[in-house]
Amino acid sequence: MAAIPVAILAGALVVSSFAGPPAHKDPVIFHASLADPDLYEGGTYTSSFEINAGDHEFRFVPNGSSPKTLTITVQAEDLVLTESFALRGELHESWIAKYHTWKYEGNARFTATGAGTAAITIDPNGDTMGSVSVDIVEKSKGATP
Repeated sequence: MAAIPVAILAGALVVSSFAGPPAHKDPVIFHASLADPDLYEGGTYTSSFEINAGDHEFRFVPNGSSPKTLTITVQAEDLVLTESFALRGELHESWIAKYHTWKYEGNARFTATGAGTAAITIDPNGDTMGSVSVDIVEKSKGATP
């Protein structure tokens, strides 16, 4: 009976030795969860965050009620960026269900040439009733997507 737990432990050690080091995650330098129309002043959401020189990427957590178009402006000392993202749904069918997945299409990557405080404006183009989370991550060399 003692052989079974020993075999399970040995198997777990072998598998973990092939897994390698833990995956490196890109650090989130900005995050906003926009799920309440009161978060938008005059129809837009504004905030600020600290940015480092280097490559960055927008990431989103949308759903079917998210704004159909997001226009995002980021301004810093050496950066002026405006990008629009269009919400796209993709229908998936399995043997038990049909469902959609959602993503924003647009140019999600950008480069900042200097460090400092950045201002961000998120414009849902009048569609303030839906929810979406917006992140900006700092792309690290060797990081996982």
